Amino acid sequence: MSSQTTGITGRHLVRYGTPADQKYLLGPFRDTYDQLVVNANMLAHAPLAIAGFLSREAKKPFIIDPNTHAFQHGRDFLLSESKASDGKVKKSWQKLIDAYGGPFAEAIHVAERSILPNDFKSDVSIETICAGVADFQLKTINSYLTDKKDAKYLKFVSKAKGIRLDVCTPSLIVAPYFYLGDKNTAEWMEINIRCLRLMTKIPPGGLPVAAEIVISRPLMTDKNFVDHLCSSYSKIHPTPSCILLWVDEFAEHTAKINELMSWAHLIDRLGQIAPVVNMHGGYLSTILSKFTKINLRAVCHGPEYGETRAVIPVGGGIPVSKFYLPALHHRLSPAHAVGAIQALGAMNDRATFLLKVCNCAQCQAIITDDPEIDIKVYFNANAKSFWSGGRWITREFPTGEASDLCTKHYMYCKAAEFTESDDLKSVIAKLKSIHKELPESSDHISSHAVTWPAFLKKIGLD
Repeated sequence: MSSQTTGITGRHLVRYGTPADQKYLLGPFRDTYDQLVVNANMLAHAPLAIAGFLSREAKKPFIIDPNTHAFQHGRDFLLSESKASDGKVKKSWQKLIDAYGGPFAEAIHVAERSILPNDFKSDVSIETICAGVADFQLKTINSYLTDKKDAKYLKFVSKAKGIRLDVCTPSLIVAPYFYLGDKNTAEWMEINIRCLRLMTKIPPGGLPVAAEIVISRPLMTDKNFVDHLCSSYSKIHPTPSCILLWVDEFAEHTAKINELMSWAHLIDRLGQIAPVVNMHGGYLSTILSKFTKINLRAVCHGPEYGETRAVIPVGGGIPVSKFYLPALHHRLSPAHAVGAIQALGAMNDRATFLLKVCNCAQCQAIITDDPEIDIKVYFNANAKSFWSGGRWITREFPTGEASDLCTKHYMYCKAAEFTESDDLKSVIAKLKSIHKELPESSDHISSHAVTWPAFLKKIGLD
């Protein structure tokens, strides 16, 4: 299925988290990924900045995730923590409520609660949210490029920089979707299907329509539920262009083989309906997308975060700066990273470090003489004290420079993973090798280097 049909333009997707992420999506990184994913609440929060970024600088295909599930987890998650706000809904969420229509406003403001399945009983309610969600994705960015007074500012800045300002449209439209957990699951799935069926019949803007499925880990391992889920979605005609999959708090590095098998079964079944995109995935997803017959079309992550993510809370969270060790395909704390590098015998000289640890552009610039000294710039931190739980707590926070360097290093490493020339046997051999090279005391950071090959063998790929 072509990208024009699916709306997915490559295997490597990156999530735009905040305006601070822009520098990791441009310059030397711009051509290292295929497509961007922008959360609707972030677009609502900073529409002018994102409109300018997408149309003037990135000029990359993009998807807007409507985040409709956010309104079902409890009203408190949507409220501002600012004292000045007096407990009001955050402005970004309020913009989405206004855009998405009646059922959201009725629940959040009139009934002062999260949305419930009963709010969507009527066909009118489904039509309302489908129209609102589609319009937000189709029109928000271009309204800031053409209709709003801010368009004059964007055009002025673009002209001054000698950059063309392009009207831009997402490559696909995501239908409204809600979380499938352990409460009202059947009702929410029915609502998801009704929304998807309506939007695929009359595709908004003539664009491909994607289904997003957000599911709990327990349901993912429930084969009967997965079979029912996939059977229900297979009956939707026309079928969605692709399926965006998010398994709540599913971490590839810590998952046991039985969980990985359930995960692969879910992807395989959904992939028989439409190509699947793992919206929060790491290196194991990259392997599956490259080497297997499972129809995993693409994998998404953020700049140094987002390979796994919890559905609740629905906010952005604070990325923590860690060092990505390419041999383990894993972000490690400073102590664990240094210990692993020492165990690999790569702290002795620059040439060994670049050969056995990482030779990305960032590491080549940082490791210039003595790796043991040079690498510390990745881990520099400042102690800060803050009041929490009735007492003062002191924590080490990475410096801005350390966080910046770790993120650049991570982005280079992820780009290399998607373009590496190794075949599957070589990938598996390297995973087994790194586990043998590290001491038993490192099992807590390297056990996946044993689990992943066993999993790949179990599904018949080794």
